[in-house]
Amino acid sequence: MNLSSIHKGNRATEVSGVQPIEPVSLAAIQRRGVLRVGLRSDGLPWAYRNSSGVLVGFDLDLLQALATNLNVRLELQQAPLARLETWLNQGRLDLLAGGIQTSPGRATRFEISRSYLTVHLALVVPDAKVRLLQGGRAQSLGRPVVLAVRDRDLLSPGLEEQLGRYLADGQGRVQVVLQPIDTKRAFFSPEGQRSFDGLLTTAESGAAWAVLNPRTSLITPFSDKVSSELVWLIGGKDTSLRRYINGWLSRELAQGGIDQLFEHWILLKS
Repeated sequence: MNLSSIHKGNRATEVSGVQPIEPVSLAAIQRRGVLRVGLRSDGLPWAYRNSSGVLVGFDLDLLQALATNLNVRLELQQAPLARLETWLNQGRLDLLAGGIQTSPGRATRFEISRSYLTVHLALVVPDAKVRLLQGGRAQSLGRPVVLAVRDRDLLSPGLEEQLGRYLADGQGRVQVVLQPIDTKRAFFSPEGQRSFDGLLTTAESGAAWAVLNPRTSLITPFSDKVSSELVWLIGGKDTSLRRYINGWLSRELAQGGIDQLFEHWILLKS
């Protein structure tokens, strides 16, 4: 996917390694002139490297617009989400982004922004299992449907039963087992294809993963009935920073900025 940014502001700067601990507040960001953002490393299409090796994505464009509004530079650090969360808690980053879904667990551990996009759960499955996992045919497996899950915070009581009802499609009951994986790429490995029947992800990101991995397809057995919300994680405890970000996101939603990014990065209407 060789899409490029639609934002015409200053280019972001990538950094690597552990950054110094600094205050996380709106005043500190404006004083240093830099917004420090961590991007999850498997965040396609929210934050990823295109075929030219350039870091791009939905969230990256949104963050660049925020930095422009703040009149500061955007500094990016890409890493696994668990590592980024540690750095956020230490005061080494101001924000985390990259297709992060809200959950009760995250809300207790971090300050979170308001939602800026509703996403819908779906499955990426091997092509050979497309027919099997649609139309209530999953019962013919004769065993539980085993789904890989990248985001452990999505695991919640009752989710497996809820997904099983939709996979059954009114044809009895299907048992679902959700198993965490360290990266989404693990599902697409030969071992992952043997171990799992599908990858639980979102329709909005799963389409891109299926395109990039031959012999897999996106299916939507849950229709739009099982949804979630994308948020940013905010470092520190500064009320002014949280209010600024939420106010700015509300304005972007109201003025169509989010819709424009959705058309470019998700619907590919460039």
